[in-house]
Amino acid sequence: RDYKVTGVQTCALPIFETSGIDQSFDAARQVVTQKFSQMPAKVIVVGSEVLQYFGPLEKAQTNAPVRVGSQSYLLISSLPDILKSADRKRELMTLLDGWQ
Repeated sequence: RDYKVTGVQTCALPIFETSGIDQSFDAARQVVTQKFSQMPAKVIVVGSEVLQYFGPLEKAQTNAPVRVGSQSYLLISSLPDILKSADRKRELMTLLDGWQ
């Protein structure tokens, strides 16, 4: 969307925040699982906090896509860390370019 302005193509991404979930752990897991099932085919997950609420990603590795049903998830540990490093940005762009 911003390609002509910044030289970088961006897209709208759904954002799901877990900090406002004021429920039991099991109820929170159900809410997160339901929300994740409604997301698009490719989902980028930033930070590991949500992993405890979504069982299929509990053992996910960063920077390696994980397929769960018809969806593919990519776990990124920290967006600020990536933005500070040109090498990390290149790694992420290469990973996103090859993401099936």
